[in-house]
Amino acid sequence: MERTRSGGYAAPMKLGPRQSRNPTGSSTISAPSRKLARRSELGETMSTSVAGDRIIDPMMAIANCSTRQRIVVVGAKSMELMMELHRRGYLLAAAAGNCGLPAGQYEVALVDWRRRTLHALDATLDWLDDFLAPRAELVIWLDAQKTAAKEALRAAVMKRGFVVLQGTDHPCGSVVLARRSQAVPVQQAA
Repeated sequence: MERTRSGGYAAPMKLGPRQSRNPTGSSTISAPSRKLARRSELGETMSTSVAGDRIIDPMMAIANCSTRQRIVVVGAKSMELMMELHRRGYLLAAAAGNCGLPAGQYEVALVDWRRRTLHALDATLDWLDDFLAPRAELVIWLDAQKTAAKEALRAAVMKRGFVVLQGTDHPCGSVVLARRSQAVPVQQAA
């Protein structure tokens, strides 16, 4: 029996299947088998968001966000994408599920709209409108679309007072950057 700091005696500790006592009396854990190490290695690989990495990089590149901007992430995988942004240092990012009450507080909205219809996007943009600041940017990620679908997206965004500034295609989809029309300077005629 071992003495505790208070002077009493501690009950003998049961050891797990991979634990043993070393000569000093403390327990040690033996190294896991090679098979378990592979599982944990795969588990670590599986824990990172592969799809999130695939769309976050182009979305953040086109949005040109700073870590001080408030970002709201909307879509089916909004929580995973928000966690990925937090991991990258964007600590003011929030998902649709935890973004609070609408008060025009977000400067950037990242919308993950993969495997969804443009008709459903209309309702989401209506909901999102009150969360966005007057000079907000809207970044929408879509599956690879035909030209007609891209034009319908541009029309839906413009109907809500945004101006489409840029759009790029990627192997796994396309991304569109829009800014509120009040934030876009009017070009003067020469």
